[in-house]
Amino acid sequence: AQLRAKVASVAKTLEKENLLTEDLKETICTVKSMEELNHVYELYKPAKKKSLVEKATNLGLKPVAEMLLSGKAFVNFEKHVDPSVGPLSTVNEVKAGVAILVSSMIMKNSRLLDFIRERRKTARIELHSSQAKAKPSEEHNPQDATKYELYFNFSCQISQIRPHQILAINRGEKNKILTVKINIPTEMQMNIERFVMNLYRAEVDYSVRTEFLKKIVSEMYSKKVVPLITKEVRRELSEKAEKASIEVFANNLRQLLLMCPVKGVKILGIDPGFAHGCKMAMISEQGSVLETLVIYPHTKRADSADAMDKLADIMRRHGCKTIALGNGTACRETETFLEKAKIRGKLDFTYCITSEQGASIYSCSDVAKREFPTLDVNLIGAVSIARRLGNPLAELVKVEPKHLGVGMYQHDVSEKLLGESLQEIVVECVSFVGVDVNTASESLLQFVAGLTPARAKNIIEYRQKHGSIGSREELKKVKLIGEKSFTQCAGFIRVDPRTSGKVNDPLDGTWVHPESYHIARAIIEKLSLDLRDLGKFDFIESVKNLAGDLREVENIAKNFGTLPECVKTVCEALQRLPSMDYRDDLNRRPHFKQKLTKMIDLKPGTLATGSITNVTHFGCFVDLGVEKSGLIHTKNLRGLKPGIGDSVEVSILSVDTNQGRIQLSLEKIF
Repeated sequence: AQLRAKVASVAKTLEKENLLTEDLKETICTVKSMEELNHVYELYKPAKKKSLVEKATNLGLKPVAEMLLSGKAFVNFEKHVDPSVGPLSTVNEVKAGVAILVSSMIMKNSRLLDFIRERRKTARIELHSSQAKAKPSEEHNPQDATKYELYFNFSCQISQIRPHQILAINRGEKNKILTVKINIPTEMQMNIERFVMNLYRAEVDYSVRTEFLKKIVSEMYSKKVVPLITKEVRRELSEKAEKASIEVFANNLRQLLLMCPVKGVKILGIDPGFAHGCKMAMISEQGSVLETLVIYPHTKRADSADAMDKLADIMRRHGCKTIALGNGTACRETETFLEKAKIRGKLDFTYCITSEQGASIYSCSDVAKREFPTLDVNLIGAVSIARRLGNPLAELVKVEPKHLGVGMYQHDVSEKLLGESLQEIVVECVSFVGVDVNTASESLLQFVAGLTPARAKNIIEYRQKHGSIGSREELKKVKLIGEKSFTQCAGFIRVDPRTSGKVNDPLDGTWVHPESYHIARAIIEKLSLDLRDLGKFDFIESVKNLAGDLREVENIAKNFGTLPECVKTVCEALQRLPSMDYRDDLNRRPHFKQKLTKMIDLKPGTLATGSITNVTHFGCFVDLGVEKSGLIHTKNLRGLKPGIGDSVEVSILSVDTNQGRIQLSLEKIF
């Protein structure tokens, strides 16, 4: 559909410029890919200013060029000299005008374009990058140049170059740190020149025409063919790299959003800092803000004991035993503070280092302002950090994709494509795990089938006014949610007793749709089971045995006028534990820490544990609990394929404290 739309657009543009011949129209309409279309259209794009071809045409030289190219008759250039017309006053000027037109005609020959494209696929074309002589762009400091040292003298065949290398080279070129050149083998020129001379073999051949045409083709190659090939190669490499970057982003995002939530507990989110203090936000089991606070444990005038007492007080008053600590500035110093506070206040808590990528940007967004109209921007970040641990899927959908920090040069690719990728992945995740109606954010609820932005907003307002929602049926009390929208959304909505805090129908926490509750209850009654035993071993085994009896399944389906597949789906849902989260099956859990390490404590040859924070084509990044994440290069993955959130054991290969680089080898995935 996208290709058809582009073809129609190109044809319309060319027709408007009076360039659309029948042959060209047929060529455009028969292309099989966007690559072929771009290849053809490149030579026909309307020029922004009057071209040399137009000027030569206006001088009346087009018939001369056509006659010379066809080779059907002898061309006498002297006959077309006109001293009264400046550009035609000499033979050389006439030849120059004719050469321009002939070159343009040859380059628009579809057979030549096809030949170039085919030869380009098999030719040994190389990309070469080197350090630029010009100064780097002002927005990047000189130290950034060291990041591109690998590409200061880099050469690689375009068929073998990796997407992350292209993305790095493109960024280096954009920042004026690198210079890039496409090297085309000399045999490519020989093949093209030979093809053109054979293509325009003359009926009436003469040495003047032959030499003139050879000169035109030679100049055409250097001035038009080489730039065309270079432009197409760079575009195709960039498109391939952008596609790969978005695929990496999508895979990483899926894993990030499907991290296991920490349900049924209050969480203290801490956004660490030095001069501006550590911003703290206590959230409830449903994610609502209970209290905010700022302490200053790291300033020169800080009263560390007072800060510890304040931390102990807020933890005790709310009965909180879980802390989400942002991984930004002052994170490690705050870890030390937490350990001391635990001893001083005799506190019992665990903490998890939580990515705060994009939290500060989200804090200043319109979404955050609507959600927290009166809350200080600096404190919103702490709320977001806490919620990311409590329900990553609900919180991370609020952040612009490029700021999530789980991609591969995602800042260099199309924001539109990233946004579309985010939407597709969120819809997929929502369909996979469902949505806890009492913890889901307004942003997340909008991705549920049947819930518009207005309905999602009304659900949030209903929760704020009436407290947690105790059943699916209660959703019908929310403004704008009628029978039709309820039917659409109910199957994806979960009411979890751990977050609702109310006695509700156990079926509301399962995958059974309300329209099939009567089938579920009939199955339970037939097996003489009690719904309150949902999730117990005997209950699950009884349902499993019934589901395996095809005759029984067909009888139940016949009695209720439905399909056997529907009955099997209900049975499958009844075999899972109450409020079972499919994310639990993936075993990607937050990495809670009990002790501290520093980068200087890491020694080559020793083992360490950590969690995967990002996956790229060139390797995986691991949070070891020190100042910098370590890198497991693809060659050191040992054939394993870890995903974001996986807990891993690694061996330390090297530590460079000056560059802040840690090289690792993967030993195992827990």
